[in-house]
Amino acid sequence: MPIPMAGALCRAPSGVQGVISGVVRNARGEVCLMSCSHVLASSSTPSVTDVIEWWDPGGQPPAWQRAGTLWKWVRFTGGGACNNLDVALAVLNPELAATFDGMPPLEIAPYDLKYRGAPMAKFNTRSGRWQDGRIQNLFVDESLPFDAFGADSFNLCGLIQSQVPNSPGDSGAIVLVQDGPLGIHIAGDTVGTGWAIPLERAFDAWGLQMVDFATPGDS
Repeated sequence: MPIPMAGALCRAPSGVQGVISGVVRNARGEVCLMSCSHVLASSSTPSVTDVIEWWDPGGQPPAWQRAGTLWKWVRFTGGGACNNLDVALAVLNPELAATFDGMPPLEIAPYDLKYRGAPMAKFNTRSGRWQDGRIQNLFVDESLPFDAFGADSFNLCGLIQSQVPNSPGDSGAIVLVQDGPLGIHIAGDTVGTGWAIPLERAFDAWGLQMVDFATPGDS
């Protein structure tokens, strides 16, 4: 069966869980699961042999299932360096990849200042529902904590900043605006500020095409 996009969860060998951002095709034409690098590549020594799992709520019983293997990821650089990506890909197992055969590429929203102040939505893992919010700012630089990468905090540059309810485990959730998916949620605080990397940056850097992503209508 295909991976259901509505609130779909993924898990790395380290046990760290997050939300599946979507399904993409890489520059080699392979179908891949996408989420945050600090989720999928959270092992101390990530490898292309790392098995990435997805939560199958329709299983009998519901269970974690093998999705594929880690293919590409980034590691943050400390010492005040600017990090502008937090994304990783896992190549799907052939049987899962086949469920996306023939699906045309989907448009993503451009990373543009016109979205400042725009309404947005993001899936919240605690409530199990989409939460409405608003884009506060774009091209924001912020120091954020990422324990998985072995340091208290790293500098992230050019982020999307939003006002939306956040929960632990939301990393990887798509930030959705009227024109489509704009970003990938990477961090949030308890007062409702969220940060995301722009999808366009990752897609341009890695030659990706969007195949499928969650929308509120999927829930």
